[in-house]
Amino acid sequence: MNSNKHLLAAAITLGSLMTALAAPAQAISLYADDDSELELAIEAGAGTFHSDSSYAIARTDDEAVNWQEGYVNASLKGLLRLNEAGEMYAGTGLVSSAVLGDGDAAGFSTGDERRTSLDALYLGWRSGQSLTVLGDNGLDISVGRQGFVIGDGFIVNNDGLNIGKGLGSDLNRGGVYYMAARKTFDNTAIVRIGGDKGLRADLFRLQSDNRVMGEPTFTGINVEHISDLGTFAGLYLKTESNGEFANPVRDGQKTVSGRYAGNAGIENLTLSTELVRQVSGDTSTVAHAGYAEAGWSFADAPWSPTLAYRFSSFDENYDPLYYGFSRGFGTWFQGEVASNYAGPFSTNTDIHLVSLKASPAENLNLGINHFSFGNHKTDAELGNMNASELDVYAEYFPSETMMISPLVGWFNPQASAANGGTQLGDAHRSFYAQLMLFVFY
Repeated sequence: MNSNKHLLAAAITLGSLMTALAAPAQAISLYADDDSELELAIEAGAGTFHSDSSYAIARTDDEAVNWQEGYVNASLKGLLRLNEAGEMYAGTGLVSSAVLGDGDAAGFSTGDERRTSLDALYLGWRSGQSLTVLGDNGLDISVGRQGFVIGDGFIVNNDGLNIGKGLGSDLNRGGVYYMAARKTFDNTAIVRIGGDKGLRADLFRLQSDNRVMGEPTFTGINVEHISDLGTFAGLYLKTESNGEFANPVRDGQKTVSGRYAGNAGIENLTLSTELVRQVSGDTSTVAHAGYAEAGWSFADAPWSPTLAYRFSSFDENYDPLYYGFSRGFGTWFQGEVASNYAGPFSTNTDIHLVSLKASPAENLNLGINHFSFGNHKTDAELGNMNASELDVYAEYFPSETMMISPLVGWFNPQASAANGGTQLGDAHRSFYAQLMLFVFY
């Protein structure tokens, strides 16, 4: 297939669905007094997955696949109050994970991955009331191994790509590809200035040890203005990539974006948009991406449904970087089959999404997403990613520390792998199903 090389390069830039699906962990207090706290947080996830089809990203055989993913993340978090000088905080954590069965439908994992590794080790200081001009905790400085998210994760949402052995043992990061058990940057320095209103900013340097991503380093600034009308923001991000696993596309790359999220002062309305301009390190290529989304909540209707529409567009040379799961299914993994296994992978595509979500009970959400994918630029070398996908899902919380999420999907590509697509065997509609369980303390 002519497009294999291009699709693989795109696929390995995206990562899998983040376990942000789970609610915030209810940490277990190990020690507490007036000046200090020590807590233990545990997050565990397990999922079983089925796909009627396989995809020619790292697979060659046309077959249905079944696999399981699971992980446990245990972390310690400490806090030391410094009276009038703010507070120190620190954390560390380990992740243990496993993949069973056939490995995922794209072949990034093989089903025999097992790994236990460090996932967090950071130290920070918050100003508390010591810098009144900046507000409560208006200055926050932290370093070490930790996660970092910009906006709603359209460009950077942690370091969540968990490749297994499917692309070679050198790139193996544990293989929990869909559930993304490992999601922290290897080494960070982050300065947060300002509070939750008015002008605020993040200055950051993020180093990734993710080999399949080219082990890049990001340096940048994110500036936001938060008001009752919403959040207006701008981002500048410079990428460096060198060394044994370097991605030359990313070395010297500059990414600039502007975004908005809010309701413009209109109750029940939600609006969001982000526009991105990206220049390659040698300035030879300029690429654009962006989206516009609007939703309306029928708050007084039974089940309080929310109906939304989004259009997103990505140039053929756009590098989607470290985007990830943030606001729910469809952000920013658009289509559970398309975004994780089949493509398109947020490059050279225009995507229409219509979504409906409702809450029959306080502990139950039901949703349906319909995606329509079209090539942004028609080129045989880029492949034929025209397709549609329908996903139906639930998020059920039987208790404050547990969530169960079933999902079924139907992926309908226009082309098979033999004709420029990625679905092996044929271009028929393919069925996909998953069931995930999360426990968090």
